[in-house]
Amino acid sequence: MELKLNQEQIDRLYRFTREHFVEHYDLQTELVDHLSNAIEEVLKKN
Repeated sequence: MELKLNQEQIDRLYRFTREHFVEHYDLQTELVDHLSNAIEEVLKKN
């Protein structure tokens, strides 16, 4: 079973990066990609 974050959850990760002073969109996107992959892996294991 493949678990994927929905758009609302992805948007929340973008907000999280901005709240933590990551201003550049390309860096935000890279961080969101890594964070979402890590979250999806945790969800798979649990």
